[in-house]
Amino acid sequence: MKKKLLWMYAAIFACSMSLISCEGHIDAVIGSEDQPVSEDQETPGQGLLDIKDWLAAIPGVSEVECKTTIVTQETPVQYTYYYFFFDQMVDHNDPTKGTFKQRVVLRYNHKNAVNVLHTQGYNTTDKPDDLSVPTLVNIFNANMIEIEYRYFGHSLPESFIDMEFNYFYSSQASEDYHTIVTALKASGQFQGQWVATGTSKSGIATALYAYYSSLKGYNDIDLYVPFCAPFCERVDDPRIGNYMIQNSLASSPVQREMLLNIDRAIVRGTALSTYLVDEYTKEYADYVQSLRDAGYADEQIIASILAEYTKISRSNLFDKLAYLPIAYFQDYIPNATDESQLEYTKFFLEKPLKEFEKYIEDHSKSGTRGKSQGELLKLRNEDAQFPYCIQAMLELGYYRPYYDDLQPYCAWTSLDYIKLNDDGLLYKDYEPTYTSRFSNAMTLDFINNFLPTTTTPMIFVYGENDPWTGCAIPDPMNPNIEKIIVPKGVHNDFINLEFYCPRATYQQIMKAIAKYIQYY
Repeated sequence: MKKKLLWMYAAIFACSMSLISCEGHIDAVIGSEDQPVSEDQETPGQGLLDIKDWLAAIPGVSEVECKTTIVTQETPVQYTYYYFFFDQMVDHNDPTKGTFKQRVVLRYNHKNAVNVLHTQGYNTTDKPDDLSVPTLVNIFNANMIEIEYRYFGHSLPESFIDMEFNYFYSSQASEDYHTIVTALKASGQFQGQWVATGTSKSGIATALYAYYSSLKGYNDIDLYVPFCAPFCERVDDPRIGNYMIQNSLASSPVQREMLLNIDRAIVRGTALSTYLVDEYTKEYADYVQSLRDAGYADEQIIASILAEYTKISRSNLFDKLAYLPIAYFQDYIPNATDESQLEYTKFFLEKPLKEFEKYIEDHSKSGTRGKSQGELLKLRNEDAQFPYCIQAMLELGYYRPYYDDLQPYCAWTSLDYIKLNDDGLLYKDYEPTYTSRFSNAMTLDFINNFLPTTTTPMIFVYGENDPWTGCAIPDPMNPNIEKIIVPKGVHNDFINLEFYCPRATYQQIMKAIAKYIQYY
């Protein structure tokens, strides 16, 4: 049905934002002990033109452009970012396929600084104010190199018109990283140690760069630090949805019941469900009438409407739990049985994170949140993009929402209405070309064979309350692999913010890093 397809596209947008949105953040929240210094202090003897000149001289580099931004902290700090393109092979297995221009961004300290490679899993923004600077860059006062992921932004190996995505695999992206890192090292301007890091899909890219480098015998990186990297084994992996209901809310039992009561009230047949059906029928009167004309009974139409609301509610709850510590929005959870709150309950369950954050900002009472907590809500660059869905269907997989907890409360004969077209969240029913190419062989080999045996040092960091942690790596038995959980943490890398990451956990992470990286 046309309307259901529209709901599906809305769900795709909301869910796609979930995996990316928290990756970008600004430097304004860096703690005082991690304050970066200005570029003039960090690059003695090298002016902007010098850096631009030696960058342009690296084989494969073209179109070097300087962009400057000022970050306001206790004292303003100016950063210069060097945007450039690198001639990259379309297919690293077949040079005859030609090359494409891949976007790279550099923030340069000095040649002996630690080099942090941000394995960006999406596009690189054209606005330096919006760049997703990894926390480790500021902790290390590092050189930052961000490489745009192929098929995103400016980095297009082939035209989107044909939608073939023939070279859209982690193996190709890992070769992209290797080729650029090799060229930068050869320039002599990056003599410090190298750390690869990323959060969410970028964290997956970090881990798989380690995997493919090991297979190829590359020795590019001294340490890999993926944050919040899920490894789905299916296009519709159920573990993440299950984790959200069973684990993400476990540390907040009162709020857990309040949140689950919203969905229970939708499916139970209450004043809320009546209100939702009435509002939907008013807003989409022509569509509802078309269903009646097609022979649908009223009870079928009602069940379908409430099923859609249930799916959207779970999707947007996933979004909130992934990126907002529950303490930030617990005062805004509505009482689903209070008839005076029906309008707000509809708003709460319908609105994706960005609009809900705006509501919190507009309605916060003075003194209820510290300044840094308020700033945290503004740290992410929300940039959901279609190619992510394609790569999920090709090799990375995705998650299946969880609804089985609602069975005892459901007024319908089954949950079939809710689960109907669930696979459509990733176009599964609409783009069999991609899902027919899906293979989990790489993911299973990474989990079952690479992680238990590799000598490559890797530190995985996850948030305890982040639903994506449902597809975290298993607890490692390999001494070269560490897995650290941030208590009550969500889907970000803000380990240096004490109000988010407990000091003991931060020190545990930095102690693990210090085994491999000398940055003081």
